[in-house]
Amino acid sequence: MCPEFWEMADDGFSHLKGSKKIGQNEEREMDNVKCDIEAAESCPATCIKVYENGEKIG
Repeated sequence: MCPEFWEMADDGFSHLKGSKKIGQNEEREMDNVKCDIEAAESCPATCIKVYENGEKIG
């Protein structure tokens, strides 16, 4: 899902392209998060989280 933002890495997890590593998280500012919310909802490991203004939206 969302290949313009996400890629599968050798560790078997999705990684956010162009992100900054902050602690254990990968973070990136985005204008439109619709596709990322779909990725979060379909992630079998439930490791994708989408936040807006500090609140979880996906």
